[in-house]
Amino acid sequence: QGQQGGRTQDGQMGSGDTDGAFRDGAGGWGSRRPNGEFNAADVRQFREEARRFTGAGRELRDMLRQQNLDARELDEILRKLRELEDSRVYKDINELAALQTFVSEGLKRFEYTLRRKVGDDANRAMVTGAEEVPQEFRKLVEEYYRSLSRGKQQK
Repeated sequence: QGQQGGRTQDGQMGSGDTDGAFRDGAGGWGSRRPNGEFNAADVRQFREEARRFTGAGRELRDMLRQQNLDARELDEILRKLRELEDSRVYKDINELAALQTFVSEGLKRFEYTLRRKVGDDANRAMVTGAEEVPQEFRKLVEEYYRSLSRGKQQK
């Protein structure tokens, strides 16, 4: 569908992994955004990830309450995150994008606020203590570093 001229949006030879016509000044052929239709396996995976994140958020909320810290902002984020567990959300790409944005931006604000409440130095680099990348993210991290090195070689 978006494959015209033999190249994908990133300029690579390919076989139609974009979904639109050429847009001059907008990166080339098509868009890599989903067209709003996910298959059942994708929806199951997304819903399971949302459940996992919700569970982790509940644990964090419980820890905050044990420390007598206000968790109302986190409660609102968790409500929106639970909406991502509903398969109907994945039928409307705009609703999905709005929910994801709300959760993502809300978590950023919450983290910033929490750091200030507990007196964490905002200028300090964050270290998780784990030197090994979890298996499910290893390929993404490797590709990220490859893309960085390709960018430096072109300069």
